Amino acid sequence: MNTITPYYRNVQQLLQNQSFAIDEYQREYKWEKENIDELLSDLRDKFLNCYQTGDATTKVSTYDGYFLGSIIVSKRNGKSYLVDGQQRVTSLTLLLIYLHNAAKKQGLPTVVVGTIASLIFSDNLGEPKFNLDIQERLPIIEALLTQKTLIQRARMSRFRQYMRAMTILNLRI
Repeated sequence: MNTITPYYRNVQQLLQNQSFAIDEYQREYKWEKENIDELLSDLRDKFLNCYQTGDATTKVSTYDGYFLGSIIVSKRNGKSYLVDGQQRVTSLTLLLIYLHNAAKKQGLPTVVVGTIASLIFSDNLGEPKFNLDIQERLPIIEALLTQKTLIQRARMSRFRQYMRAMTILNLRI
């Protein structure tokens, strides 16, 4: 008989260098603006309850944690499947994409941008492997991260397909 063993993780331990799939029976992403607002409000309130004026950035690591709820993962065939918590993990990923893009726009140090990026995707032999490895969501996640519209992405995808076809046909452009 399999046993269930709880592991307590912070967001970095949960997402960094991880990739999650979901089973087909799982519901689609359904969180509404109210759900996101509640999550952001809870995170802000928890932070502000710990923050003291003048705290150094390094002090944040000593602040009390915020319990996101249980996230249940099942490992099968070398993949990690989100059994419970996919709405929260997806929402965290969207928040991290927003923070990543804001950090880049603000010109924050590369180490800050890289730390956030490592929670969204990991390097898979030079190609990003997103922490949410859900095929139907990947184009949207990539478009949000690269800040390209889906139309731009589709055009680039068609161009790449065209270039591959030319290469396969051994045609020179």
